[in-house]
This record gives sequence, structure tokens and C-alpha cells, in this order.
Amino acid sequence: MGVKIFPKSEYELRIRRAKELMERDGLDAIVAAHDKNFEYLTAGWRLGFDPIGYMIDETTAPVRPGVMIVPLDGDPVALVPRLFTRTKERGWVDDVRGWYGLPFKMGYLMDELKEMGLSKAKIGMELGEEQHLFLPYVGVRKMMKEMSDASFVASDIFWELRRRKTRAEADKIRRACEITGKALDEFFSVAEPNMKARDAIRTLFTLYMDHGATRPSFPPNLGLDLDTETLKPGKEYCFDTAAIVDGYTADICRVAVVGRATQHQRDLYDKCVQLNDTVRKASRAGVKTRDVWDVYIETLKELDASGAGSWRSTPDRIGHGFGLMGNEPPTLGPNDVHVLEVGNVHCVEPGLGTATEYFYIEENVWVTESGGELLSSSVPRELWEI
Repeated sequence: MGVKIFPKSEYELRIRRAKELMERDGLDAIVAAHDKNFEYLTAGWRLGFDPIGYMIDETTAPVRPGVMIVPLDGDPVALVPRLFTRTKERGWVDDVRGWYGLPFKMGYLMDELKEMGLSKAKIGMELGEEQHLFLPYVGVRKMMKEMSDASFVASDIFWELRRRKTRAEADKIRRACEITGKALDEFFSVAEPNMKARDAIRTLFTLYMDHGATRPSFPPNLGLDLDTETLKPGKEYCFDTAAIVDGYTADICRVAVVGRATQHQRDLYDKCVQLNDTVRKASRAGVKTRDVWDVYIETLKELDASGAGSWRSTPDRIGHGFGLMGNEPPTLGPNDVHVLEVGNVHCVEPGLGTATEYFYIEENVWVTESGGELLSSSVPRELWEI
């Protein structure tokens, strides 16, 4: 029985870690219904029909959900649409049960929980902060009422698991960074002034696929209408974009100027790189995320005090976690309460600029015992010219 993305041992480790956290929290089971939590725990059973790998995602999951039930004692059960049960050979879970008929009925899940002896259990679900169930709200309320002897509680276990990436996961993201870098490098060599925004994005996305991406992650937000606006000479553009490899996204930003960059633009870009390096070095294991934000604010003040000009700071955050999703905890911001841990993967993206221009680059970091491993080291950092 072959696993498509990782060896079976990777998924067995995830289940062991989940059960350790369940025991800590006094849970008898957890139920994962969000598309990415299901994928994380099962190897993406529901996606087996797709020849590319990860095109069936949150757009179809609410209609045809996959649900993973992990009991504290015993083996996990994957509940999937019946047409996907034949993809069992691509995953690792032995007990795969199919449901049939649309729309999805909560009775399917209730029957499985009862059969597994969880009628009076304390069950953790995706009901907490920054979590979403891919199950109908009215159905979940009905399940809570009909299984009144059980206790359904919000659990942060899903994020605790996914926040700490293994080396195998970090290597997927590193590969996504490499592909992103190659695609950007080639794109900036073929792009032209006055290129339509739609043509620019189409070219970049094609290059992702040519260089081995499973698929593009998200297009750069150029602030341009796709069909009526173009890459304007003299203007700088932040290409915040990425490729996906086996479900794991990178999150990269590099800057290009259309035409020859002015000395003023180069000076701003150099300070942008300096700001990123300072903040990145501060984001180490054991450091509070809000303290990283404070380093950013202090560095902005130093840059301003040096006569560099009036900086427009980034609101809300200057970085965030990512992996199977483009945005995951923790957040590098003034209101976040996390402490960075070994295994966290996050981007660092502080920006600076004036009222009319804005620069930021984005680096991807895997937090290690010795500091931070730069997963995006293969992506050139120069200020590109189109």
C-alpha cells in the first residue's frame, strides 16, 4: 500500500503526536473535517481522483466532506464519499468507510462515532480560533443535541500539530521556494514594459508548472486590472506569489522595477532588505511573536532617524505561518500571543515605503534549535529590472 506524499511513518508520527495532545487535554477522540486537517492526517484520500494532485480542495469539500476520526484508544477511521474509497491504496489508513448520497447527512458521522464506542466521549472538534468546520452548522448542532451524553469541545490540537513542521514538510516548502525562485527569475527576463497584467500572471503561472510545481498557489497582487492595466515604466511591483509542491505552498515576495531603477528606488530596496534581515534574525525559538513585532517597530524608527524618510508601516502583521494553507498561525503581530517553537515555518515580510511607493520582500523560515533555516535561500534577492 503506497502513500503518495510522505512515507507511512510520517502519518503515524502525526497520529502519535495527536494522541499525546488528546491525553494531555483529556479528550477521548478528535474529529477532523476541515479539508486541510483531513489531508494532514490521512494523506488526502478524497483527492485521489485528481491527476494533478491537489486541485480538489475547499471548493468541493463542503459538499463532499472527508472526516477523520482519531480515537485516543484504537485506530483512526476515515469517512469519505463512497466514490473515493477506491483510492485507499494511495493513503495509509486501514479503516476507510464510505458514505453515499448528497447532501452529506450528519447521521453518517453520528453512526460512526456510536459504532466506535464514543457515545459518551469528550470529542475535540474544529470549533476554536481561526478554525472552520467543513460540516453544516445546523447538522453539528443536531449532532450535539442527539448525542447529548457526549461532549463536543473546541480543540487547538489541529493547529498545534500543523504549526510544528517536520523536516519532510520543510523540504516540501523548500522545493516550492526553489521552483518559485526559478519561475520568477525566468519571468523577469522575459517580461516587458507595458505587459498586460493578465499576460504577466499567465506567463508566471506557466513557468511554475514548467519548473515542476504541483500547481500555482496564488497570483501576485499587482493592484492592476487584469485586462485594462499594464506594467508601467518607472513603477515598482511587489511580486508576492508562490508555487505549491505536493500540497505545501511557499510564500515569496520579490520586487521588480519596470525599466531602470532609480537610485532612490535602490536605496529604498536596500533598506527593505536590511529591515527583513533584522526581523528575520529576531524570529527564533522561544521568542514571543509580539516581541518580533517590537523589533520591527524599533528598526523602522532607526531607519527613519537615519534620514531615510517617512515610512509607511505594515498594519496588523509582518509575517505569518503557512504550509498546507497560505495563512496559518502563528502571526507576527502586536496582538498575537504565541511563542515561536522549533518546527514553526513562517514568512517574514516587513515593508516600508512612502505615500506613493512601497517595498517589501518575503523570506520563508523554518525555526530550528540553532536559530532559523532559510527555506527561501535559493530565491535571488536583487532588485529586478523589467
